[in-house]
Amino acid sequence: MPEETFQFLCTGCRKPIMAQPQWAGQAVNCPHCKQRQTVPAPSGAAPAAASAAGSDPWKAPPSAGGSRLIGLMLGLLPVLIIVGVFLWKPDYQGVDPAKVAGIWRVAVTATTGPTTYVTLRLSGDNTFTYARIGADQTVSVDGQWKIRSKKLILEASGAPARQLLGAEPVRWPIEVVDDKTLRLSTPGGVLTCSRQK
Repeated sequence: MPEETFQFLCTGCRKPIMAQPQWAGQAVNCPHCKQRQTVPAPSGAAPAAASAAGSDPWKAPPSAGGSRLIGLMLGLLPVLIIVGVFLWKPDYQGVDPAKVAGIWRVAVTATTGPTTYVTLRLSGDNTFTYARIGADQTVSVDGQWKIRSKKLILEASGAPARQLLGAEPVRWPIEVVDDKTLRLSTPGGVLTCSRQK
């Protein structure tokens, strides 16, 4: 004949625990959260029958709804991972910073005076040097660069930055034409840059 049991709630995790009446007043550990507590005396309610399988009396009754939910979540996990891999795009969205790093040169024809050119050195450590080289004057500025949402962002400050770049920071849409050519859409027009190194 199965022993009589009753349930009480853990004071820590509030999950049901099965106990036998003779355990009342004894200190036990909750099988769920392992918190130490005292088994209360059974209330006047009718005792519940122990499981026919004779399993551990401290085991809480199974919850069919919870196990179904866990099974459903585990079944959907691979699908969510695959969808996430296909939908995830890095911040640079198709413009690989490794292909952009290098020394670039663009010829700029001045409205008056000789032809000048610009060099843009984009280092692998995300520092840049932007220099406008003319017959009588060279002006340069240093700062940090990054690629975000198909835009080259140049961050620098000071008078040379305002003189050369015109804004702080600069956000120019960028297109990698091939390994040796970049196009930058600046407020003054599209600059075609040729790789020097």
